[in-house]
Amino acid sequence: MTRRHLLTLALLAAVGCAPKATVPAAVDITGRLSAAGKPFGNVVLTFHPQDAAAQGQQPTTMAKANGTFAVRCLPGTYKVTITPLPRAAGDGGPAAASGPGGPRDVPPGVLAAYATAANTPWTIRVNEGSNPEFTHTLVR
Repeated sequence: MTRRHLLTLALLAAVGCAPKATVPAAVDITGRLSAAGKPFGNVVLTFHPQDAAAQGQQPTTMAKANGTFAVRCLPGTYKVTITPLPRAAGDGGPAAASGPGGPRDVPPGVLAAYATAANTPWTIRVNEGSNPEFTHTLVR
């Protein structure tokens, strides 16, 4: 082998043995959503990653009628959007969407502020390991 081939093989071996970047493990988080001092739920929460490490992920969960939610996501910063549950045709919609603590209990326009990742006022920072319960009150 020539000196050039040996150098190429040495470089390839070194690259293959280089330490690989570790990807942090996904973290379970919980939270509670409220509006006007009452639990707010029956909505879909979508977590939009703001960090490069979590791009391609978009965890989504539902906030229950009591306002609680749980989701698993990578550590990083997220903008959280809120989407009302769709109404089912013919039955007046799911009880969850029309019951107390749901989208009908907030003034029009409040949920519009949470409709896009670019405009939502809700940002969270998920740390590696354990996190405190995230709480958020809808703002007008």
